[in-house]
Amino acid sequence: MIERIDELEKALRKSNGRAVILVHPRFHLYTPFREADPRKTAHGRKYLAIQREVVRKSKLPVIVFEAENHVNSTKKAFGKKVFMVPAGRDNPIDPEPVEGWANLLNALRERGLKHGIFGGQKLSCMPFGASPEAPTSSGRVVLNALRLEGSGVALNGAVDVYGCVGGAMRNFVRRGLEVSLMQHVVFPKKLH
Repeated sequence: MIERIDELEKALRKSNGRAVILVHPRFHLYTPFREADPRKTAHGRKYLAIQREVVRKSKLPVIVFEAENHVNSTKKAFGKKVFMVPAGRDNPIDPEPVEGWANLLNALRERGLKHGIFGGQKLSCMPFGASPEAPTSSGRVVLNALRLEGSGVALNGAVDVYGCVGGAMRNFVRRGLEVSLMQHVVFPKKLH
């Protein structure tokens, strides 16, 4: 399910249950949608540089959700510091862990996870009900406020989050975990 779980548990105790969560951080390398390649824009290159620094300098454990068939290359790129969670092999756009959300998040909560600080590829965030692209209400978890990590700012009011990063955030919230967003470690993002 997740490698080095005992080591992760120790890191979560040390961090008081907080962890950096990166969802498909290298998605641009294996997606057919090349127009979403962060290497093509200044904003995207900044995202990649900040993401590398977050992984390198983080005092918190870094958990990476990556498509099962890309886990090894991502682990090689980020080094042994990250804890890899294999996501569905057939659909790299969906961050669902191979073992399922409930199994993974229950195991992580039992090991001490309380708060996920999110980044990765891709996120859309809009006032509740404002987007025609948002999932149907039965598949939606609304955040009453989304804290933007490091800025002291929150998007107040009911907020829809979707995309790969948003989907993972919704699953964390559904299982009683706190979430926040590293707004400069998401690409592409739409914060409306």
